[in-house]
Amino acid sequence: MDNKVILIGLGKMGKGLLTNFIKNGIEVIGYNRSKEEYLSIERNKNLYLASSFDDIFTKTDKNIPVLVWLMLSQGNAVDEVITNIKPYLKKGDTIVDGGNSYYKDSIRRAGELNSSGVNYLDIGVSGGINGATNGACMMIGGRKDIFDKYEHIFKSISLDNGYKYMGTSGCGHYTKMVHNAIEYGMMESIAEGLDLLRTGSKNSIGFEVSLKDALSVWNHGSIISSYLTELAEDIFTGSSIEDIDEIEPIIEENGEGAWSLNEAITNKVPFYSLSVALFERYSSKRVSFSRKVISLLRNKFGGHKTY
Repeated sequence: MDNKVILIGLGKMGKGLLTNFIKNGIEVIGYNRSKEEYLSIERNKNLYLASSFDDIFTKTDKNIPVLVWLMLSQGNAVDEVITNIKPYLKKGDTIVDGGNSYYKDSIRRAGELNSSGVNYLDIGVSGGINGATNGACMMIGGRKDIFDKYEHIFKSISLDNGYKYMGTSGCGHYTKMVHNAIEYGMMESIAEGLDLLRTGSKNSIGFEVSLKDALSVWNHGSIISSYLTELAEDIFTGSSIEDIDEIEPIIEENGEGAWSLNEAITNKVPFYSLSVALFERYSSKRVSFSRKVISLLRNKFGGHKTY
């Protein structure tokens, strides 16, 4: 049973997986384009940090199929690395894309690689940095026989019952895309509820309820207890309201929400929570011209004040 992985991409999630692999007895050849990432990685007898793609493949046995695991930003970065390593790959080798790639890109890449005898698995990895390091949740797409071949590795780095074969190529990333869309809505709901609890309790009761205390009790037996409410409690335990008020209210988004909303529209599936959460992220990064127009319209028809 082969227990060696080539891990390309040692950012936050990649480093977590590297630690996870090693502590589970899996030998790793690691590579990152920026070698500065190597400085914070603890050396281990089961780890070799390569200096180049040439260096990676001088450390592999040409008679044994290799497993190359990519932890890269979705898009061009994945295609560029695949193009760069393809000359080194042989029939029977396997590439895993463990990033948040668009499922249609995964289907395309699988077809292109399979035509040359190289296997491709698309794996949606959830659980954040802690999960990558201590036990991931993985949604896996691709050929079932290739999943079966490497299932021992997936099992070793996942939480109990934290990985499943989802189906043919694209299914892993499709499932992760919808997972992230649900995550958008859950975070939006938690944040809006905390806003109401803070503002409403002060205005309606005259006493500002402690968000930390509310989250603490919610995380012990309530229906809404979750990993996200636990993280929210951590935020309010480690930061004051004043600290949080100083943060710019800008929310980044990496594309998965828009992909899911497009899928919902294409398939005529209502997804209200995602729509609100996604548009809130867009709104957070721009001065709203539309809100100014609404304010002026109210002024015109009703003499309402503008600011």
